[in-house]
Amino acid sequence: MIEIGIIGFSKNNGHPYSFSAIINGYSKHHFKKIGYKFILEYLNKQPKRNFLKNELKISTAWSNNFNQTKLLAKACKISKVVKNYKELADDKIQGVIIAKDDWKNNKKIAKFFLNKNIPVFIDKPLTLEKKDLNFYKKFYNKKILMSCSGLRFSNQISEIEKKIKLFGKPNLIIGNISNDIEKYSVHLLEVIQKLGYLNIKSIKKIDSGLETYLLKLDNNINFMLNCCGKNIRINDMNFFCKKGHFKIDFNDNFNAFKNTLKAFSYLVKQKKQLVKFSDTESIIKTIIKIMKIHSKS
Repeated sequence: MIEIGIIGFSKNNGHPYSFSAIINGYSKHHFKKIGYKFILEYLNKQPKRNFLKNELKISTAWSNNFNQTKLLAKACKISKVVKNYKELADDKIQGVIIAKDDWKNNKKIAKFFLNKNIPVFIDKPLTLEKKDLNFYKKFYNKKILMSCSGLRFSNQISEIEKKIKLFGKPNLIIGNISNDIEKYSVHLLEVIQKLGYLNIKSIKKIDSGLETYLLKLDNNINFMLNCCGKNIRINDMNFFCKKGHFKIDFNDNFNAFKNTLKAFSYLVKQKKQLVKFSDTESIIKTIIKIMKIHSKS
């Protein structure tokens, strides 16, 4: 059994709850008090055998909000809550999940554990500073660091690949995601990268009323990225191919997160790195380029 510590929270990010529940199981009674109704809904649809409690265990939790961490512990069957994240290293845990999309403050916490050779999963985005990439690269190479969006391990990517074989190479891909470029564009860029298309020739901002960018990719593929703001809940991609069109709604959060957590367990237990640093780096550099264009507009 691999024992993991979990660290959170950040605003509007339910990953501490979803990740912990997928690993440990959960209490419906206590989970209802959290407020992430959509997470509870997809958890309730899963049979007990689908959870990871026979492979992993979240044994310790920390966040800046002690009372909120105690509620997380009750909801997700975590046995210990600590008041300082450094205490996690004293618990002989085998890995740490930093389950908050707060890249500006995650580095300090991650560095503490990485320097102790404790494997760390950092929630997306890993960073939005180029200078940080050199810092993180050495830990990727040591096979003690992983960072990605759950969509990288979505079962639905194989569905996309099958349809591309049927309809031919896409000429245009339109991706729609909630919220903003900084924290949420990474989801769809992970898919584009996983498909092997993230070789960018140019990026242009489109005046659409949303945060819209046209990324011209190799092989004459155009990727239109729409970040639709906080009031629109959406996560989909439309593929316009030589022989037809298809749409994918990314609606299987449970298995995407489960597969991501299993990938982290391989890193912890087998030193098996399923996310190349070069892949993470290309995504981060793309987001940085988009944000620079956004800041100038």
